[in-house]
Amino acid sequence: MSGIPVRLVERGEGRLISLDCLEHHITTQRKVSVMRMPVAGQRYGLDTNMVNLVIKLVCIVRDDDCSAADLVAQQATSYIDFSTSSKGANYAVGAGGQLLGAWSDINGARFEFRATDGTIYTATFDTSATNHDGTTDPLNIVVGLKTLSDAGGNPKGADLATRLKGALEHNTSAANRFTEKFSIAVSDGQKGPVISLTNEKQTKLTFTQLTAGLAGNNDTPVFVAPTSENKVGSNNLGDTTLESPLLRTFIGGIENNCRSAGDKVQDLLANVVNSNFAGLSGTFKDVGDTPIIPNFDAEGYSHKDYVLGLQLPYNSLTQATLGAVGDLNQGYEPRNFMVMTGLVKSDQQGSAANDLPASTPFVPTDKYTGIHGCITECTISYIAGDTTYAADITFQPLDILVGI
Repeated sequence: MSGIPVRLVERGEGRLISLDCLEHHITTQRKVSVMRMPVAGQRYGLDTNMVNLVIKLVCIVRDDDCSAADLVAQQATSYIDFSTSSKGANYAVGAGGQLLGAWSDINGARFEFRATDGTIYTATFDTSATNHDGTTDPLNIVVGLKTLSDAGGNPKGADLATRLKGALEHNTSAANRFTEKFSIAVSDGQKGPVISLTNEKQTKLTFTQLTAGLAGNNDTPVFVAPTSENKVGSNNLGDTTLESPLLRTFIGGIENNCRSAGDKVQDLLANVVNSNFAGLSGTFKDVGDTPIIPNFDAEGYSHKDYVLGLQLPYNSLTQATLGAVGDLNQGYEPRNFMVMTGLVKSDQQGSAANDLPASTPFVPTDKYTGIHGCITECTISYIAGDTTYAADITFQPLDILVGI
């Protein structure tokens, strides 16, 4: 329907198992306690928002088209959004009460980035420097903030994004130029003025590893609060307790993911029959994908092939730009079904809020990227002479998964 297959997402490197599903059934059962009143014949209900949800997929498993765009090696991406924090607080929106209260607070803070080839870059904020410096030491870049700091006022995320992007692109070293390893794109952040004529909403920087593959997935960018060891200028050290702005580390880098029908069936069997996940995964206080005992991953006990996500695409007109001639098919935009739970507003859980493309990499802590959960049942069927398999899969959506 959307031109994008149903995908099961494995933990670890986020490899995808693409399926051609003939049917999918989303069954929801809502528990409402009903009390019947005698004589009057009336019924009273108590709704405590207790819901059971299960997804059943009826699929054909076939060989991948190895030339398909979603099976070639993919580049890892990350982002930094200076408008908000990971807890949803105002970070730098140009208003009072935000986390970054003054330009001086960020002096000596820095970000660290690791490229696919292992090269590590740092970008340190300096309120005493007017210009950026990426030539003295091309791996340790200085982000000049003096002009903004001298002007005073509440820091704005768009200004921070502009200065950081400019400094990283200012590096002129031929061998270690930042832009030889990464591309940088600026876009609107989560917070900011509804209407802005000065691009004040553009607080988000998205970084893409230019070299595709699994090596691009890493635990950077990292924000380091101001420390005396990091301070590069003459001004006083900033706030040593400064929180990080919202960021996502590099994910989505994959190698060529092409598999035959038999490969996919074997991987499904491996996952359902014996795939240990020793840890926590989900969105409870952003646990992410965390092993209970860290060295379990190092020893191989916590398997990277455990399926933790489902990306189930559909065609959206809400998110579409209709063709000039009114052709609805021309305007469809693929999106993944999402299951929002918890204390969210009504406008955060419907189709209007589902603004991420269906190709967005799955993130266990981001419910807008797909459905988090696990496979609870899988039936594989094969008829002699066929080149495909049939698979009936039951996927259980979960907010939190605990494996032992």
